[in-house]
Amino acid sequence: MLNPLQRLLFCVRHGPKPLPTLLIASGSSIYVFNTSDGNLLSSWSKLKGTSSASRPESRSNKEHHDSSGQEPAGKRRRLSSPKDETSEQGSPEIVTNDGSNNRQRPKNQRIEVSAVTNLCSTGDGKHIVAITGDDKCVRVLSLSEMGMLEQLSQRMMPKRPNTVTLTHDQATILCGDKFGDVYALPLIEELSSLSSDTVITEIAEGAEKPSNQPFVPTASSLTVHTKKNQAALRMQQKATSIKAPKQGPQFQHQLLLGHVSLLTDIVHIQIPVSGGLRNYILSSDRDEHIRVSRGIPQAHIIESYCLGHTQFVSRMCNPSWRPEVLISGGGDDYLLSWEWISGESKQKIEIKAAVDAARASSRPDSEEEISPARADIVVSGIWAMQTQDLEGQIIVACEGLPALLTYRLTRDGRLEYQQTVPTSHNVLDIAIDQANLRIIYSLDNVHKPWSTTELESERSNSLLGFQTFSLDSNSWIDECDSALSTGVNCQAKRHEPVDSTTEVGQLSSLFYNLGNLRKEGGRGHDEE
Repeated sequence: MLNPLQRLLFCVRHGPKPLPTLLIASGSSIYVFNTSDGNLLSSWSKLKGTSSASRPESRSNKEHHDSSGQEPAGKRRRLSSPKDETSEQGSPEIVTNDGSNNRQRPKNQRIEVSAVTNLCSTGDGKHIVAITGDDKCVRVLSLSEMGMLEQLSQRMMPKRPNTVTLTHDQATILCGDKFGDVYALPLIEELSSLSSDTVITEIAEGAEKPSNQPFVPTASSLTVHTKKNQAALRMQQKATSIKAPKQGPQFQHQLLLGHVSLLTDIVHIQIPVSGGLRNYILSSDRDEHIRVSRGIPQAHIIESYCLGHTQFVSRMCNPSWRPEVLISGGGDDYLLSWEWISGESKQKIEIKAAVDAARASSRPDSEEEISPARADIVVSGIWAMQTQDLEGQIIVACEGLPALLTYRLTRDGRLEYQQTVPTSHNVLDIAIDQANLRIIYSLDNVHKPWSTTELESERSNSLLGFQTFSLDSNSWIDECDSALSTGVNCQAKRHEPVDSTTEVGQLSSLFYNLGNLRKEGGRGHDEE
């Protein structure tokens, strides 16, 4: 497990005995921990495509593989080229001139290929949807009653996906990509569709196969006169066939809607109307827009726009107990609370003052001048947790901020500042444990607090933090889940720490990429 941990997901696997689990995405791997005792239940890796239990392989099976000289049954035929495999599976063994086999690490080797960038789960916890960005794949995994992960399908999208959610019936995946398109995919693929391995191989290799139709150039010697064009015409006349156009996805999918700008987040909302329920799809983009569209099959109908941001909108949050409320944030110094069905902004919540106060309290004696780029606010996450009937807490995290901003969502739908929860390092992601009124957050122990580029001189062993909301004191209390923290830290210590400049640079681009959405010359606050 590479640390830090870029994605967290709290999930309860329903069954005869409910199993509370914490899914952790680290690099291209997903780890499943039991939150009750901190034990590692299983792990899944994109490089292997299979899940492995926490217990080691038995000696008899190992001897069987060694004696037969054959590969284990779980291994598959290699689909990628040797060059690609080297970059994915680790450093190759290089033989030196003196005959000794010394394993050397290439200077430009990537730490992980196709890191997991998004996670979500069905309500019953039986299925997990994961996005691996570099290979543009949407993967569906099953979570067994014992906490074992198994990949059911992998579907390569036309463009790189960057956000994913599920419809309320838990049967359809809504996937948005950076080109502004939103697709609908069935959670479980039909048997009649082509296998995902075949589809991925064909698209990865371009799926260009010679066509049986003869190639006939449209130009002729009567229309081409220059020496260079005549040479090109002769080459075309020698061609015996034409290449077939690249094939699109061969699995079942539907293009629902599109933005003309980079899409950043999508939310699926279901509200009661006269005579039943109505679904909506809310999508945000880089151009300060929040679009309200009807649900499937009328996603092409736009109900309204929520306009009020002056910078990109990076995150949206719709509290489950208040479906009529939407909270959004991005590159501005404030959050906006919406009555999204009409597109009306109800409240503007300033967050810059809270960030400045947290900076001052953590560095009271520092005289360092903060550059405008570092002072810009970038909201990286907004989460909701219900605490009482029609009331709850809204938790906000920002890039390069070693703190969490918490707000109280009142019964009348207004946000009130609650408190700033300081953390030891920058917060990367949060998992909500609703039953215990607890949040679990991952920490960036590679970069210095308040920075997305400067590195820590000494690596901290703290990877997770825990906060519990107390109804008695109406505040957040710092707690330590020793069992879960110990289990995660023990697993992390089994792997080589990230230390090279190349690897740290890749971590920075993986953890802190929303700030790149800010347009050149744009600022999240008014300039005097």
